[in-house]
Parts: sequence; C-alpha cells; structure tokens
Amino acid sequence: MAHDDTAVSGGNDKAHTFAQVLYGVLFFNIFSRQELYDLVRAERLIKWKKFNRGDTIFSQGSFDQHFYIVIQGKVDLRSKNSEGREVVRATKQPGDVFGEQVVCDPESPRRTSACVSGSEPAVICEIDATLVMTVGDALKVKFLKKFLDLVVEQIQDPAVRLQYYQDVLHYADECNLAERDEYFAYTVETAVSEKNRLTQFVKYTDFLITRKIPPENGCTLLERLLFQAAQEIEADASAPVPPS
Repeated sequence: MAHDDTAVSGGNDKAHTFAQVLYGVLFFNIFSRQELYDLVRAERLIKWKKFNRGDTIFSQGSFDQHFYIVIQGKVDLRSKNSEGREVVRATKQPGDVFGEQVVCDPESPRRTSACVSGSEPAVICEIDATLVMTVGDALKVKFLKKFLDLVVEQIQDPAVRLQYYQDVLHYADECNLAERDEYFAYTVETAVSEKNRLTQFVKYTDFLITRKIPPENGCTLLERLLFQAAQEIEADASAPVPPS
C-alpha cells in the first residue's frame, strides 16, 4: 500500500483550505468554520491521505483507532462470506464516513476491509478517535451527536431508530431546556415519508445538542445513547435469520 500521509496541522493557509473542505462535509454540518480550523491545526488529530486505486486502507481483522471520511474517490467495504470469498458490503462516496464503529467498540477488530475502488485515487480524511474523545466538551458533544446519527442509521427497526432522538427531546423537555417548537411539530406532522420524518428529528436534536443542552450534560446523555445503540446493532447482527 502506498499513500501520501500529510498531517493537516502545518501552515495556516493549508489549515484554512482543509477546514473549508470539511465544512462542506455532512458529518461536520454542526461545526463552525472556526471549530474546524482549530481541529485541523490540532497536532495528530486529523491527517489527510491519498491512496491509489486498489490500495487497502485497513484490513478485516486489523486493529486501529481511526475513523475515515471520503473526500475524493470511492472506497469499497469488503468482508468474507460464509464460503470464504470476499464480497463488497458497501461502497462509500465523497462525504461518507466509514470505520466509525471504533468509537463504540475500540477493542474489537475491523469487521471489513476498506479498499479504494473506481478509476481514480482516493483522498481520505483520517481522524484519531481516541484524540477526539479528549477535546473539550463543546466539541466532543458535536462529535458524539454525529457518531450517534451514524450508529442509529444502522439499526434495522425505524421505530427503534426514532426512539433515540425522542430520548434527546424528552431530556431537554424534562430539564426545561427548550420550549415546544411549533415548526418542528409541523414538519414532523407533514412529513411525506418515514425517512423525511426521521430527518426532522435528526435536525432538531442537532439544534438541542448544540444550542440548548449544556455540553457536559449532552456528552453524558449521548455517551449513554451511543452505547445503547451499539448494543442494539450487536443484537440485530446476532439475531437468527428467519427462514425464507
């Protein structure tokens, strides 16, 4: 595997460029430009890597403490099936996150391999998950919220997915941190699909976490919900497949 490995902490102009790129990534949509600039300047937290077509970013069964965001190119997530053949489980496009399970289960090996696919090299943002957990609560709570979104998205039952966001709403309501939002209620009632309805809950809980719930309280709440969601996924994965 050959790749260019550049820490983004060097040079103010380069840091501004990297921060601007990340500002356009959905994962960072609740971060300010200044917050992203500070993050890319933090030593060892974020690295920018370029991989050639066919390169392996990480292998199934390996251990590491990073999660990744595709900036350019495509990445296949592959694992071996029951017959021992490697099959593509998902393909990640620019803006997509992968490897985020390390946040919930840092001691477990990778369940898939991540390999560059497509016809062009891939530019990957590599983020150290252990260092993310050491940043101040005001930033940490935003990372935790985005991790929760990624993990909850993997839960099979839509009603269970929704419950995690309702728990955030209930917490804010019980602590008198936010008044009833009529616009949010309206968008939920008029949602044209279950997916659209869930999107409104994601957006509104973004607002509650970043604007209403104190960061230290939000970190405690989200860590609990993230643990529960990870357990839910593990239960889904271990459940027997019903006969067809």
